[in-house]
Amino acid sequence: SNSYTFRVSADYTLDIIVNRSSEGNNFTYYVDGESKSLFDEGSIASAFNISKDKRSFKIDVAPGMNIEKVLSSVYAGKTVTVPEDRKFDKSKLFSICVREKNGLQACYIDFSLTSVLVAVSPADIIF
Repeated sequence: SNSYTFRVSADYTLDIIVNRSSEGNNFTYYVDGESKSLFDEGSIASAFNISKDKRSFKIDVAPGMNIEKVLSSVYAGKTVTVPEDRKFDKSKLFSICVREKNGLQACYIDFSLTSVLVAVSPADIIF
C-alpha cells in the first residue's frame, strides 16, 4: 500500500473529497443502475484507511485501489459500475481537506490513487 503521513501545527479536521478543480475529473457512473455524477459526491473518506492523532495523520491507499473500489466503499452493499476507461484513472481525482479546527484556514492536497500525493517537504501543514 501507499502511505502518506502529514504533521499538522494546530487542531484540525480532516476529510477526503472529490477534486472539482478540473471539469475533466467529472464522469457518470452507476449505483444499482441509477446514474450519478462524481462531482455530486460528498465525503469519500470511508474508502481510505486514515490514522489520525492530535498533530498528524496518515492515509493508506490499499494496493490495487481504483475509483470503482473507492465508490463501492462509499456505497457499501450496492452495485457500482464505472466506465472501463475511468477505472484506473491517473488523474488527481481526490483532495485531502485539512481544516483548522476554528474553520478559518484550510489546506487542500490533490492526489490520485496511483501516484504520490504531492511533494510536500517537509510534510507539514502550518496554520
